[in-house]
Amino acid sequence: IVIPVVQVVDAPRQQGTVVVRVAAGLRAEVARYTGLSQIDAAELPPAMSRQKWDFAYRYAALPFELAFRVEKVQPKLLVEELVEVFLDPERLALLQSAVIDVQQAGVFQLQTDVPAGFEVRQVRGVSLAGAPAAAVDSHHLGGENNTRLTINLSTRAQGRVGIQVELVRRLEDPNLAGPTGKPSTIPLSIPRVTPSSAEQVRGRIVVYAPESLQVNLANVTGATSTPLADAYSVLRTQANDGFARVGSPLALAYFKQPVALSLVAERKRPHVEIAQLLVVRAKPGVVAYEATLNYEVKYSGVKSLRVDVPANLVGQIRNETRDVREQKIDPQPKDVAEKYVAWSLTGPTEFLGKGAIKLVWDQKLDKLEIGKTVQLDVPRLMPRGVDLATGQIVLVKEESLDVTPTGKPEGLEPIDPQQQLMPGASVPDAASAYQFQDDWRLSIAATRYQPEEVMRTSVEEGVVRMVCTRSGSTSVQALYRMRSSRQRLKIKLPDNAKFDTEPVRINGRTAAMERGSAGEHFVPISGQTPDKPFLLELRYVVDGTPQQLDLPAFLDEPAVQRVALCVYLPKEISILGSSGPWTPAAGELFSDTPQGMDQVWIEKVRTGVNVPVTAGSDFPTDGKLSLYFGLGLKPDPDTSLQLVTMDRRWLNGWVFALVLLGGVIMLRRPLVNKVYALAVVAIALLLVGVFLPVFASELFRGYLDVALILVLVVWGAWQVGRWLPQTLKSVSVATPATTPARSATEGVLTQAPIEAEIAHPPAEPSPTPPPPAQPDAEQEGRQDV
Repeated sequence: IVIPVVQVVDAPRQQGTVVVRVAAGLRAEVARYTGLSQIDAAELPPAMSRQKWDFAYRYAALPFELAFRVEKVQPKLLVEELVEVFLDPERLALLQSAVIDVQQAGVFQLQTDVPAGFEVRQVRGVSLAGAPAAAVDSHHLGGENNTRLTINLSTRAQGRVGIQVELVRRLEDPNLAGPTGKPSTIPLSIPRVTPSSAEQVRGRIVVYAPESLQVNLANVTGATSTPLADAYSVLRTQANDGFARVGSPLALAYFKQPVALSLVAERKRPHVEIAQLLVVRAKPGVVAYEATLNYEVKYSGVKSLRVDVPANLVGQIRNETRDVREQKIDPQPKDVAEKYVAWSLTGPTEFLGKGAIKLVWDQKLDKLEIGKTVQLDVPRLMPRGVDLATGQIVLVKEESLDVTPTGKPEGLEPIDPQQQLMPGASVPDAASAYQFQDDWRLSIAATRYQPEEVMRTSVEEGVVRMVCTRSGSTSVQALYRMRSSRQRLKIKLPDNAKFDTEPVRINGRTAAMERGSAGEHFVPISGQTPDKPFLLELRYVVDGTPQQLDLPAFLDEPAVQRVALCVYLPKEISILGSSGPWTPAAGELFSDTPQGMDQVWIEKVRTGVNVPVTAGSDFPTDGKLSLYFGLGLKPDPDTSLQLVTMDRRWLNGWVFALVLLGGVIMLRRPLVNKVYALAVVAIALLLVGVFLPVFASELFRGYLDVALILVLVVWGAWQVGRWLPQTLKSVSVATPATTPARSATEGVLTQAPIEAEIAHPPAEPSPTPPPPAQPDAEQEGRQDV
């Protein structure tokens, strides 16, 4: 191509620049040029330097000559493809997924080779491995035997794009339609992007087949086996494209060379499994049987299922499965057991996959008297012509009838009916269950019992808080977690009870209270169900001293589990003892109950009930807390808590006075008597701590120890004041100390220790006799002693 020269007419001189841009898809090189000098794009005038130019020249005068050799650039295709083969008994489907990297030049067409005899079901652009979908406009088959598929694009494809081609071919092979025992060989050619138009090709083949077909590869050329993970390492198709990717697939890898292979497929014979669930339910006058045959037919369908039933039940068994008919096989097979009849169960189509057939029948019972037992043999349904027959037997007892196995069951293993039943089975009222495989035998005994009335209301947990005030009134809050099947609760409160502004709350919400006669009240609970607990709260005020604390009584005599009684007394009041069916908390024996312990029990009562976390916590309390527990309380006056109380100041004063009085009485007694008195006091305190622990704890928390210490100090001072003068007088009248004389016979000191005299002073000291006129040495020594 020669670039033309444009010359301005009558111009004495002309200079300028020549710039050339080459379109995409073309490649140009300079053939010749004269009168021009090549320049850099940065040397161009500002208006032209902002554009992209492939060539730029400058000329100083005309004429000049510039020629190019131009040729079209061929596109370079790099292909990554995946071919998935789906073999069914009735069709063979191929799904080709490819990512094509178009380099050097864009294309408006893509070509792929498809095997002959296949129908092109769909061609579409898809997004694969990060590549955008190709803009597919249309497609058509051409070439020899219509094996060249041309895909037209609505826009130029440049870079990576993804396409997908779906091919289908019908199969009419008897060896695949049914289990003939003969394999079929199916030659297979795979669709590929035309190798002549691609510079590099890398592909994977994955073959899928249902469990009903046994598939192997044969005559494989141009491809090698590869792990399935490697086959999907680059491309992974969508799981919702309508193809079932199940079973154990086979995977191959190939490159640009031609690929050929064959599929060797054979239909598997049917595999039939039946899991039987037999529910035995004893009712008054009849035993109801319900047998569910859960079948699973794999690989190939079967036209019918055979079940042998006891001959005496042929007219009693009812088939409750829709679209399944039962029919006696005629003539009977030779392998039918004695006293059994072979049945054939058929449906509108062949049995294939999973399903269930339900058979029910009843067996009448003679009139059962209370305490009488009837023995029965559980009938056995026997599936025949199956590969695996298993099952479970579930025994259900009714309210007045009990069903238990007798003797030793044969071929049965006990299981947990709540945890180990077969998938999908649920028998909530099951008493026992067994599992079996193949043959089994079971005898049961049905016994009738007289039903007894049970309590319709139960108190699972309760906490009652009573705050005794100095004004002589007691504020009461009672919280109960309970269940009931009644419409209203009958409650009796103390005669002098005065209601709070909201006397009754159910689950934290205010409820109405209905008044009866003689202090009886009714609380409606019609909105509660027996299977869910609810929280009942009562609040009222009673007048009187805390010597007797009465609780609310449920007159319907519910089953009461545990109730915690929290008593708040003024801090100057001491509890000396208690009576009634209540046990003090362990901390009551030696120390006060920690404040806030009642909140712990309130939280226990709220557990399991759908109530706000603050329900029952807004009751004001004050004073010293004492905690008591009661189990199985009955609604009568004997359940009241009787307290023996006393003002703490008077108690401490009396204890202090009595101890000091005893100390004064024993002051002039001998030391031995005082020791005996202390021993008696210690034994008395020990007995009080054992039999009256609450009273003992109040004594030790008072001034008993101070009084005892004071008495001991006075006693000690008294003894010292009595002994000291006598000791000093004895020492003052003694002979001055001399050199101790030694015995003439033993040679030891004969001087007696002064301590002995101090320890045993004489009652009345006698005057010391005057010494003789001329004492000898021996007499002088004795006189000193």
